[in-house]
Amino acid sequence: MDYRWDVIDALEAQEKYIEALTLMVIEWEKNPEDLKVANRLGFLCWYVTVEADVLGDNGLDAIGIDECGKLFSELAHFGQITFPEEPDFLSSYGYMISLFPDYFDLSALEICGEYGSDIYRIGERMIGKARSLKPEDKIIQLMHIDSKPNRKSNHAYRELCHEVSRLLPAAFQGEGEMQQYFKEVLNRTNLDSD
Repeated sequence: MDYRWDVIDALEAQEKYIEALTLMVIEWEKNPEDLKVANRLGFLCWYVTVEADVLGDNGLDAIGIDECGKLFSELAHFGQITFPEEPDFLSSYGYMISLFPDYFDLSALEICGEYGSDIYRIGERMIGKARSLKPEDKIIQLMHIDSKPNRKSNHAYRELCHEVSRLLPAAFQGEGEMQQYFKEVLNRTNLDSD
């Protein structure tokens, strides 16, 4: 999926998160079934929520951060209904949820039962479903391995990391926070422990 969105990329690069969120919410309200919009908006809501302490004055106030957390939860539930078989939705939201499940209200995802009632496994299960839908996707494979506790650092894992590092620039084109984040965190070639 091409995640470039020039206006939003430029605002995020300037750390104008409130303006970027405002424009994305307007676009989502006009086109709620646009997967790119749902993924980009969900990521930015997730990012400003979990990175609030790091963003400081460039972020939102406490009320805005709380609203972003609520909107992320709403988008995750909406996506579960609207994009239940979309690997791009399942992998990106699953990855974000797997890292910080305590930050969000995941009760709507729990109620559906598809991902279980353990909020600490919902993200992993979403990524697992994405992998079953698109087993050849190396980036989803890496996300799935990384979402599981006690992953093994072996030759096959290191080779997958190198393959993914070559795919990241094309998979996450643009200069927005989402693209920069995933290009950085999924590039595991420079980690000695891996």
